[in-house]
Amino acid sequence: MSFDPTFARTVMLPFVRAAYAVTADPTHAPQLPDGFTQTALLEADMSLVTELLASLGDKAAPVRAMTAGGTVFGLMGQSKAAQTAFVAFRGTLGLEGWLADFDATAQPYLPLPKFGDVHVGFQAV
Repeated sequence: MSFDPTFARTVMLPFVRAAYAVTADPTHAPQLPDGFTQTALLEADMSLVTELLASLGDKAAPVRAMTAGGTVFGLMGQSKAAQTAFVAFRGTLGLEGWLADFDATAQPYLPLPKFGDVHVGFQAV
């Protein structure tokens, strides 16, 4: 599949903007592409985040960065007409987040054995 600039501008960019919008204000109804509706927010379980931070010690920067703006970091939804679902994560926030993103070592996803490898920041998601 080749890059489609129209799809990127009219579908993907609104998803990214929506993810940032709900991160800043989870009560905000984000503007989504035509035909798409939000079904849920992506929210970190703070009890798991607390445990993860304690276990990671000096390697906890990605998790701290991911939850620095609050517990909501994206949204998911669907277009029933297009039979399409989406998951939109907000991107990096602030200098600490950018620095933490440079450490992208993957590790097994702890909540689901044999699921695959993820960045450490996804362990609490």
